[in-house]
Amino acid sequence: MIIEFAFTTIIAALLLGVPFLRRMYFASLVKGGNTEKGSKRIEYFDFLRGLAIIAVIIIHIGDLFLKNSIGSREIIYFVNDLMRFAVPFFLISSGVLLVFKNPKEFYAKKITRIFIPYALITILVGMFYSLSFFDIAHGILSGSASVPYYFLSVLLQFYILYPFLERLSKKRGFLYFSFILTVLALITKEVWAFYDIPLFIRYLFFFAYGISLKNRFLNSEVSYTKPEKYFWVGSVFVYIIIIILIVIPNVEIGGYFYNTRLFYAIALFNVFFIFKEHIEKFFAFELFSSLGKNSLWIYLIHYFVLQALFAIILKIGNAFYFQYLIFVIFGVPLSVVASLFTKKIYNSFFSLLIIKPVK
Repeated sequence: MIIEFAFTTIIAALLLGVPFLRRMYFASLVKGGNTEKGSKRIEYFDFLRGLAIIAVIIIHIGDLFLKNSIGSREIIYFVNDLMRFAVPFFLISSGVLLVFKNPKEFYAKKITRIFIPYALITILVGMFYSLSFFDIAHGILSGSASVPYYFLSVLLQFYILYPFLERLSKKRGFLYFSFILTVLALITKEVWAFYDIPLFIRYLFFFAYGISLKNRFLNSEVSYTKPEKYFWVGSVFVYIIIIILIVIPNVEIGGYFYNTRLFYAIALFNVFFIFKEHIEKFFAFELFSSLGKNSLWIYLIHYFVLQALFAIILKIGNAFYFQYLIFVIFGVPLSVVASLFTKKIYNSFFSLLIIKPVK
């Protein structure tokens, strides 16, 4: 935690204080273009969310080893720190893709597609553990029913605030303000939660970034200058070098980074658009896009699958690297299959009711 706080503060100061870095990091603000929200544009965001959900699963695989004090912390920390683009990718994508024209339609869609499945799973978990009505209700608000659910609580806050933030995004300095506010929140633990309910402030910049650069990322041709390309690609490499040379050797004082990857995630997001034309030709592009389309259900179910599988993995000797490899090889596809199966049951059940099945 100490390293993460220091890393965040120093890099933020450099980005705001050094004119060249500030121009590069916020350069995209001056570029717009016509929004083209065609199927190909949306599919690319499905691909990015597909990558993000796989990263989430891998993070939680490592988390289970850490909680049980098993294996090499250095390896787990390194993989974890590389995967921490996951939640930011989801938030940036949401900021880009959200459209608020009809309030009733907007919130009805979010309730039926996200909140009801999330609340239902939380209720089932609460019933399994014989929790009280109050505890279940608090679990829905706080995301405490399962390790990853905090994000859904944060996401729902952003959906509520979206009309307000969307209007603010037209104000000069909105993105700079959200950046500074996010950095201050990252280093002030007192604003991370309210009565155990995680607050959105630490994640504001990612969502604001997506809203502010909506036109650019939805444009049919996202262009980057040569200095921008070098800056974004170089930023990713610098982050990895810092992780290897500084963070991992000092795991005792905080080598484990969390989902507030304010710089790495933004850089990597832009790198994926720099190489977008090449990535769309990638043989597994359609597969990851499909995972992205089903990312909600994978997010809801995967941790329960991993917990069950981990109990089995522990019985396979005590060779950490072998256990970790087996866990990843089986944990990812089993999480996906279980999630799709659960989604099918949900849709089959609710197709008999008024509620429209999740697409």
